[in-house]
Amino acid sequence: KLKISSPKHTKGDKNAVVYSRLVRGNGASAVQIEWKVTSPTGKYQITDIVVEGISLAQTQRAEFGSVIQQNGGKVSGLLAVLRDKTNKLGSSLH
Repeated sequence: KLKISSPKHTKGDKNAVVYSRLVRGNGASAVQIEWKVTSPTGKYQITDIVVEGISLAQTQRAEFGSVIQQNGGKVSGLLAVLRDKTNKLGSSLH
């Protein structure tokens, strides 16, 4: 069961954080989740998800940086890996 609290934001700010807890029925402790959202056009968009203090955006940046480093510091190596993953995902959906 997901329990959501009111978003926290500064008046006039287009960014907000929605705090939630994922309560599991098996007696395990609840999982803390923060949804970072922005509303540049009046419609909210998720910009990051932080689960138990671990940011998806930061994790993704670190992974991308690692792939770039493994490919001689070239972004083209990252693009090739992303294209390959996209193609594999697309073929598995059909």
